[in-house]
Amino acid sequence: MGPQHPSTHGVLRLLLTLDGETITNVEPHLGYIHRSIEKMCEKDSYQQIVHLTDRMDYLSCHINNEAVCLAVEKGLELEVSDRVKVIRTIMSELTRLSSHQLWWGVMGMDLGAITSFLYGFRDREMITDIFEETCGARLTMNYNIPGGLMFDIHPNFQTKVKEFIVHFRKKLPEYDQLMTDNVIFRNRTEGIGILTKEDAISYGVTGPTGRASGWSNDIRKKNPYSAYDRVNFTEIIYTEGDSFARYKARIQEMWESMHIIEQLIDNIPQGEYKEPTKAVIKLPQTEI
Repeated sequence: MGPQHPSTHGVLRLLLTLDGETITNVEPHLGYIHRSIEKMCEKDSYQQIVHLTDRMDYLSCHINNEAVCLAVEKGLELEVSDRVKVIRTIMSELTRLSSHQLWWGVMGMDLGAITSFLYGFRDREMITDIFEETCGARLTMNYNIPGGLMFDIHPNFQTKVKEFIVHFRKKLPEYDQLMTDNVIFRNRTEGIGILTKEDAISYGVTGPTGRASGWSNDIRKKNPYSAYDRVNFTEIIYTEGDSFARYKARIQEMWESMHIIEQLIDNIPQGEYKEPTKAVIKLPQTEI
């Protein structure tokens, strides 16, 4: 299976041993788009490293950026404003929605359902428009910086986000109608690709994939950061561990992301959007 073209998602090559339609053994060949990010981080400044993390997963670029910024800010004992924390959380959940929308469309297309791809991109376009208006980019945004945000939010930000939520709350049920209740789709995903809870923990499979195997690992609940300690939401967990459970986990996460955004969008505090930092950031040597 594979290798696929580097422009596609999940590039790898799998040498499969089959018994009918059952895979009995897999030999993975990785590294087709290896970019030496860890090596580049050794010589770049902390500000420059943030830009590299966009490319680790361009669909979750804001969340990747935030992880680096939180680590640097903790090392510097730098506290960002409540405004930054809330905006970061809203942007993270918009990023999660955008990522899940593309996943839903591509998963359907991989199974031969072109309509899901069109629906997913139709709704995702509203989010990327918000990103573009906020920071000038639609994918690799570089919006987070150590100490805060590159820019303050656009005056239309809250209005546009609320318009999207109203729109997507009406459209997400269409996803269920098209795929979730589809007999052919269910036959091709239920009981397929089972990942046990023990294997998920052993391999460190976090996120909705791990939670679909019954592993409670949502860092937003376990160790809240930014403004996640101010909102109520449900950690989505399924125990089946199959492809359909992983599908359901992501669908339900989209509902939860909208719920999180709704709690914050009208409660963005006033304050600075970034704290002053030196051009070259160095962490205290005793802490390294």
